[in-house]
Amino acid sequence: MKKITLLLAISIILNNFTFAQRGTVGDKTTTSQQTDKVEQKTYPTKNELRVGFIDFFNSEFLLSYEHLFNNNTGLVVNGGIILKQTSSEDKIGGEGELQYRIYMRPNYKKEPGFSFNGIYTGPYIFYKYLDKTTRYNDWIYSTNGGSYSVNTYNNSNYSTIGAGVLVGMKFIIAHRISIDLNLGGGIKYTDTHPKTQNSYNVFSDSYTGIAPRGKLTLGLRF
Repeated sequence: MKKITLLLAISIILNNFTFAQRGTVGDKTTTSQQTDKVEQKTYPTKNELRVGFIDFFNSEFLLSYEHLFNNNTGLVVNGGIILKQTSSEDKIGGEGELQYRIYMRPNYKKEPGFSFNGIYTGPYIFYKYLDKTTRYNDWIYSTNGGSYSVNTYNNSNYSTIGAGVLVGMKFIIAHRISIDLNLGGGIKYTDTHPKTQNSYNVFSDSYTGIAPRGKLTLGLRF
C-alpha cells in the first residue's frame, strides 16, 4: 500500500512539472507571435516619391507621391508634364491623377534585398490636357511643270477625363527603393477642338470609351 501511494505521489509531481514546462513554452510562443504581429504592423516609412518609367517614352515626365495610412490603405497623387518638339509634331500639356489604394496583402517587415511588399486595388480618377500641332509637307505642282513645297499646320487640343479601377503590386529593394506596377481600366471621355471624329484606337489622344490604364513607377520610400 505504501508503494502504491509513493508511486501516485511521484506521478502527480511529474505531471505538474510537465504542465509547468508546457505552459512556459506556450507563453514564449504566444509572446513571439505577438512580437511578430507588432513587427508586421510597424510602419517604418509612410511616404513614397516615384517617377513614371514608361511615361518617358510618351514624352511625359510624371511624378507620383504616395502616403501610406495605418489601416492598410494609401493615397496616391500623380502629376505629369507633356512636352515634345520635332520637325513634324509639337506637343505640350499635362495630367493629374488621384488614386485610393486598399492593400490586401501588406508586408511591412524590413527584409534585406529584394522583397515583395503587397498587392493592392482601388479606384482612380484623372484629367489630362494636350495641345498638339502637326506639320505636313505638301507639294504644289504648277501648270508649267514646276513644283514647290508648302507646310500645312493642323492644331488640335484634347481635354480628357477618366475613372476606373486598378490592381497592382509593389516591391521594395534594400528597404528604400520602391517599384510599383499596376494595371486596370475604366471610362475615358475626350473633348476635342476643333470637333473631329474620335479615333477607334484606345491609346489615341482623341479616343472616348472603355480604355485600359496602367503605370510602372520607380522611386524612394522615406
